[in-house]
Amino acid sequence: MNDPVDRAAQQRGRRKFLLIAAVFALPVLASWLLFFAFPNWIPADTTNRGDLVQPGRPTVELPLADETGEQVRLTNRWSLVLFDDGDCGRVCAQRLLMTRQLRLTLNNRMTRLDRVLIVPPGTDIAALHALLDAAHPDLRILLDRGGEASALFGPKGAPPATGSLHLVDPIGNYMMRYAPGFEAEPLRKDIVRLLRASQIG
Repeated sequence: MNDPVDRAAQQRGRRKFLLIAAVFALPVLASWLLFFAFPNWIPADTTNRGDLVQPGRPTVELPLADETGEQVRLTNRWSLVLFDDGDCGRVCAQRLLMTRQLRLTLNNRMTRLDRVLIVPPGTDIAALHALLDAAHPDLRILLDRGGEASALFGPKGAPPATGSLHLVDPIGNYMMRYAPGFEAEPLRKDIVRLLRASQIG
């Protein structure tokens, strides 16, 4: 015959176990109900500040070249890309300054982000380096040899908007677009969150 004290202890243990199980199960159940039973309650806004490119567009086959003519891929690091017509006028200079300051605020993570300026065929990259290297020694300047990059990054094959910024992941997928005039702080928040979450690049 079981001891009444043992039975009471077992019942208390069972109640504690069920209480702990409920604590862990309730958030899952609440999430399930919210997603399937009350989808209208889910906010439409996403946490990212830029426009997500869906599906992501692979950039690894783009015929991009550096000043030596060697083909370059946007891989291994996160790449923040800006397009220009080749002379880097006022808008280009402003965006480069903004992205330089943004990169510096990343502190020890800044080496995980490349800044890339893509210019059209026929651009004198050496002259651009002479113009920009003193203020932007980390900037990569790449030639869009066949115009394919401009078509891929632009909306529906049109050239990218002047002053727009584009984020490429370390695998080489174009995944986020930022409109002209986009402010630095929201962009920085997106990049910080991605760097924290990413185990690559």
